[in-house]
Amino acid sequence: MEQGLKLLTKLVVEFAPMVANLIQNQAENSLATSNYQLPKILKEFSQFINAPQATKSFSINSETAKVQHQLAVDQRETQLQVVNQEQETRLKLPEVYKILDNWPLRLYPAQILDSHTNNQRKPLKIFIVPLQVKLDQFNILNNKTSEIELILAEGLRKFLTQHYSLQSTIRATEFLAGAWYSKSFHDESSIKALFNVLKTEPILILESEIDGDYLNFRIAYWGIGQENYHSQQITRLPYKAIIQESVKSRALAWKEIRDKLLNLGENLEDIQQIGQDNIYNLEVLEKIEHWEQEGVDISKLSLKYQANHQDLEKLYPTLITCHSLVAAWIADVYYLVNYDVPPLLPELLPSLSADKLDLQLLQTIVAGYQQAYQGLDKNRRDLIPELTLQLAYSLSHLSDRTWVQAQVDYSISTWLELRQVSIQEFSHPLEAIASVIKIADEPYVQKLQAYFQAISDRQSILAVEKLLNIIAHLKQQPTQAIAHYSHTLTAHFSPIIAISANAEILVSGCADKTINVWNWQTGKQICTLGDKIEWH
Repeated sequence: MEQGLKLLTKLVVEFAPMVANLIQNQAENSLATSNYQLPKILKEFSQFINAPQATKSFSINSETAKVQHQLAVDQRETQLQVVNQEQETRLKLPEVYKILDNWPLRLYPAQILDSHTNNQRKPLKIFIVPLQVKLDQFNILNNKTSEIELILAEGLRKFLTQHYSLQSTIRATEFLAGAWYSKSFHDESSIKALFNVLKTEPILILESEIDGDYLNFRIAYWGIGQENYHSQQITRLPYKAIIQESVKSRALAWKEIRDKLLNLGENLEDIQQIGQDNIYNLEVLEKIEHWEQEGVDISKLSLKYQANHQDLEKLYPTLITCHSLVAAWIADVYYLVNYDVPPLLPELLPSLSADKLDLQLLQTIVAGYQQAYQGLDKNRRDLIPELTLQLAYSLSHLSDRTWVQAQVDYSISTWLELRQVSIQEFSHPLEAIASVIKIADEPYVQKLQAYFQAISDRQSILAVEKLLNIIAHLKQQPTQAIAHYSHTLTAHFSPIIAISANAEILVSGCADKTINVWNWQTGKQICTLGDKIEWH
């Protein structure tokens, strides 16, 4: 888990600025892809603005948020339509057939594009590039490298099925294990080929490659409508050291067993027959320790341990953890950027490790999330309070809550800024919230309550209960409703006298002492009542 967290931390540090940039670019491009939706949105908003002042002051925050949210939804739908049309055109281009001659996947583009899900959100597609390990340098016999790919795929599949299932309506991922087989394309060339044909599909590629004593871990990612993909190496895992540590542990364990058997009077030759490769590894280990004590630089010596499948299995948990954490982070990024879905990984971190988490690593991860959230400022800033509050709640179990509490403070201050409330005018931030709280704010206040209950902050719990009491009192008060146009009577300027009980007939009076009768549903005049009836 430690190696996985270090890898995730490095990814967050390097990837978070790109995420914030993605969100900001999405906001800048929204007008270009949503122009045909703007008249409808502006009309609805102008009707709200022209409503009576008392009505506006009651619902200004909720109505503004609704308009912002609807505009974002419309922009995404339009963007998706545009990229789908581009995809259809791209697949018909002649150069696509040349790319398919060296296609790095076992699946053709049409098979990948044809994702049958009940969810309108496009799931993040995840590919693994098979890891090639040169087992001969460890004298490992009778082991297939394909076994590593199968075990890694099964571990990642188990994690994704549990937390990011394809059937999920919130954060769906589609893990396409075994799809990668290319030997003609490598590294960026294969990624470029995929991106040119599948740029309309959100895709994450996880690639591991042996480089000497280290394992290079790289990722490539692109989301919906991105003009380019993001690719980088994010860590170098000391895989050889992990295997050697397992070999040494087995050798030392064998030494204890051998000594116990000798003390029991067993014959040394008989004991050696059951020692297998542990005998050789113990000899190498003892030589190395002796030579190091004598000042010999063993790095200049060619000494190989004999490893077996048990040692190779020690590498599997590290590989699975690294792949799982990175896949979770990218999935969270994808759904945050495109669908405003809060991240899940912070809630999962405590359960992913039985060991004590490194607080410094976690702090870096949280800072990365906050940097990504800050990219929402100009576009979807109203999401920041709940996102940061949820992040704090997911890590409320930690003993050191200094920087977790900072997330709560940032959440509350942003909430107040959105409502143009100065916190300096109040002795406590929760008092500032009480001054402008509305019924629509109940979900946010309930999340505050859950956090303070989790950390057993009695004083804050009581303050939040007062906020909930204010909301309960507001619910009991009569409220003004916002009027919406439902029918229009053309050429009608007279006062209304009466409306029939079945709401089908409307009667109005005129200055010429006549009475007009209207069809309420169609808005057409039926007749005029005066000295004589005139039918229309």
